Amino acid sequence: MVKLLIEVADSSYPADRKIKLPKYAEAGIAEVWIINLQELAVEDFTQSGDKQYLSQQTCLSDQSVPASFQFAIAVQDILPNK
Repeated sequence: MVKLLIEVADSSYPADRKIKLPKYAEAGIAEVWIINLQELAVEDFTQSGDKQYLSQQTCLSDQSVPASFQFAIAVQDILPNK
């Protein structure tokens, strides 16, 4: 079972959200992070249901992503320096 899938998205962002994300939920992947390079944010999706995630939060560069498995990662440590 995949506990966390991390997708890095720049120009692929629309496809990652509209095409890939529902497939990940349908496959039962527990948590997905989309690292949105255009917005410099990490989108955290949890609680997979039938082709959708029931919970989503967007974490900006001055925040941490609270992974559902007992740790958090600072967004600035994930994003590239600009």
